[in-house]
Amino acid sequence: MNDKIQEMLDTIQRTAVQAGDVASDAAYGVGKKAAQLLSTAKLNIRVCECKADIAAAFRELGEMLYATHAGSPTDSDDLLHKLENIDALKAQLNTLNAQLNRQTPADAHTCPICGSAAKEGDQFCRECGSPLAPKTEETSAEGQTASAEAQPQSAPADEEQPTATSEDFVD
Repeated sequence: MNDKIQEMLDTIQRTAVQAGDVASDAAYGVGKKAAQLLSTAKLNIRVCECKADIAAAFRELGEMLYATHAGSPTDSDDLLHKLENIDALKAQLNTLNAQLNRQTPADAHTCPICGSAAKEGDQFCRECGSPLAPKTEETSAEGQTASAEAQPQSAPADEEQPTATSEDFVD
């Protein structure tokens, strides 16, 4: 009887160790995913702040231009400084978006706000309710999208184009 009890206790111990290992692996995976989500959220916050800074810079630029229109002189150096600031902010935004794109797998359909996974066909995030951007078609090997291929081509320069004459406008 003692052998059977010992065997049962050994089985329980092995099962408990295996369950502990599985729980440890799961906790590690959850921690890693949480760190990724935190990093993505921080980048999203920086993107939002950069967009707000760009909007504020455009508002200031617009006020300067309107002041010029209204008769108040605007220093061209100030105007140039504002434009250079906007260029720098847009470059910063492009860098942040590139970092964000590197963190998000290309095939993942995730919320741009909270980073939650979205299911195929979802139009809104199931976690935060934010609208989801529709998936766009990937570019082809030539680097052109389907919409770019469908754009009408202009007529070749060597074809003769009809021209209007004064007789076209006379009744």
